[in-house]
Amino acid sequence: MLKLFDLKSILRRRLLIYRRLAIALAAALTLGAGCVPLTPPPPFHFLETAEALPKGAVSVTAAAGAGGGVFDATAVGGGARVRFGVGGGNEIGVEGTAAFVHNPQDDKNPKPWFGDSGAYGYKLSWKYSPKPWFAVEAGFGGSASATGDGVGGDLALLFSRSRGLWRPYVGTRTTIGVPVNRPANDSGGITPGLVVAGGLAVVPRDDVRIYLETGMLVAASQDEPDMYGQQGWVSHVDGYGGLGLEVRFGHPKKAISASH
Repeated sequence: MLKLFDLKSILRRRLLIYRRLAIALAAALTLGAGCVPLTPPPPFHFLETAEALPKGAVSVTAAAGAGGGVFDATAVGGGARVRFGVGGGNEIGVEGTAAFVHNPQDDKNPKPWFGDSGAYGYKLSWKYSPKPWFAVEAGFGGSASATGDGVGGDLALLFSRSRGLWRPYVGTRTTIGVPVNRPANDSGGITPGLVVAGGLAVVPRDDVRIYLETGMLVAASQDEPDMYGQQGWVSHVDGYGGLGLEVRFGHPKKAISASH
């Protein structure tokens, strides 16, 4: 009896292992198919350094970039941002992005996020820089894409060199996209994410800045329900690169020495 009991116990353990392997394989195949949607968060790139605009100054930034993942869709787009210095190390602003998104067509799946589509994001933002090399940012906005409309927000930390022609910077941002006008678990559902980015600002004058940036977005969204109505979470790991040009108005037009 003892041997029979041990045999049954071994079989149960092996069946549990096989079941877990099957679940893992199914998850990998789902991710590999590139068919799991998400709710895009508001614009999440940085393309800026930490120091704040002086009171009364205005900055206008134009950006272009591309991104994607091994298993996710690819996107190419651009954006614009306008910020106002309000004093005390504070800025307020508005920004928006528009992107062309390509996801390989699946003739067996009529979902609208397959094939080519557009994605748009916008947000109001606030930035506080207590030190020239450090800033905290927060934003609230929304998005519109093939998966539907969404709202969301973010919170970020930004560090940079505050002087000289070459000013490297690094930042991290937590962000979230929440579905609007559809169930909270539909078409990707609530999508939290984490952005880690780094870049270089070239500052030939105080009123002109050129940015080069690369970063990574790690996000999680809800898979489509299976035949039993069950849903799981699927991770997305995507990279991006961007270029930006910022012009400041009401700011001293002092040339920057490369030796600083």
